[in-house]
Amino acid sequence: MNPQNPIPAALPPETNAPQPDATVPLPLRRPRRSPRRKPRTPRRTALLPIKRRLSWAQLKALLDARLGRLDPATLKQVLIACGIAVAAATVIIALCQFVPVGLALLVVLGLGLVLQFWKEIRRVLTFA
Repeated sequence: MNPQNPIPAALPPETNAPQPDATVPLPLRRPRRSPRRKPRTPRRTALLPIKRRLSWAQLKALLDARLGRLDPATLKQVLIACGIAVAAATVIIALCQFVPVGLALLVVLGLGLVLQFWKEIRRVLTFA
């Protein structure tokens, strides 16, 4: 610690730390690449499916081709699972639609019930 500099040095002065050499030239920077032009036609990749419109007949043919390979027992299990999934989705959507109406009904009925209790309490207290 130096009396003029109250902060201690990171390395003591007696160590032989390597000193930076000013004669070593800095490495040259590579020139930047010029921006490439985008191709005029978009490239197709294997991950992107071709978007096309399907008619009912084409969709039915695709489903028949996929499900026709299954044996009847497996097909029955698949169709039951699909039916259960559709029913669950329908119930969830219906609940989301009717929850605000149900809450409003509960509030109104609850308020009516509280008012009825209040009337009964007042009637009991006035006779006592």
